[in-house]
Amino acid sequence: RVTGELIWKKHVAGVQVIQREHMSDSGERLRLVMAPTKQHERMEWLVEKAVELGIASIHFVQCSNSERPIVRMDRLHRVAIAAIKQSQRLHLPGLHDVVKMEQLIAQLSGGVHLLAHCRDDFPRQPIAVHNQSNDVTIWIGPEGDFTLREIEIATEKGMIGISLGEARLRTETAALAALAAIQMQQ
Repeated sequence: RVTGELIWKKHVAGVQVIQREHMSDSGERLRLVMAPTKQHERMEWLVEKAVELGIASIHFVQCSNSERPIVRMDRLHRVAIAAIKQSQRLHLPGLHDVVKMEQLIAQLSGGVHLLAHCRDDFPRQPIAVHNQSNDVTIWIGPEGDFTLREIEIATEKGMIGISLGEARLRTETAALAALAAIQMQQ
């Protein structure tokens, strides 16, 4: 037996499922870790698009160069619900409040962790080479990128540096580009 939530209009009702058939929005478990953007509307736009693409969860991370220490999670939750309805997705992704980067790195779990950064003094691979895992977490830093120390810590923990091309992208654009690139590899 499995319990869950049924979301309909503005109401949430509990349901009990007697038989469970494994259904997934995609073949991958795709997670996003990103620094909050300065403008909350840009984060709302990203959450909407990420949900449409089938993201499993979004974690917000506080980096040294972050400009926003708090996120309006209630508003992002409403945006995510509207996006799953519109895109007819099966699952509401997990939305996780801001946590310091060091704490989140300490909690690393399995799968492939891809760290998008712009530093030439650390190795980066094209994102296109990372289709070997069904469990992918993409890390996107703040405007101004991750610091050298943050990249060092991340790579010491086994994260793989990736490049999203030659252009320097805004945080939400980089996140969406990375999510779309991984989705296209399925």
